[in-house]
Amino acid sequence: MKLKYTFETMQLDDNVVAVPVGPDSQDFSAAIRLNNSAAEIFELLKEDVTEEHIVSVMIQRYGNERNEVADFVHEFLEGLKKEAVLV
Repeated sequence: MKLKYTFETMQLDDNVVAVPVGPDSQDFSAAIRLNNSAAEIFELLKEDVTEEHIVSVMIQRYGNERNEVADFVHEFLEGLKKEAVLV
């Protein structure tokens, strides 16, 4: 899976905001507010990756328990699927 649209990300206070750019940006005209962990996942989704790959990367970076990381990643990806920004 990967992002359906091209996004630019920028730091805004304690959050990162992702804004669609490019010719298909009119198909998704909202901004997405992300915490730092979600922003890292969002960056990984610029390439075609699996959910398991994302979980592995996040565990390597943060060392949290696998179930906790897997739940967070799954919930975040489900939200992106609901908003139709993943392919």
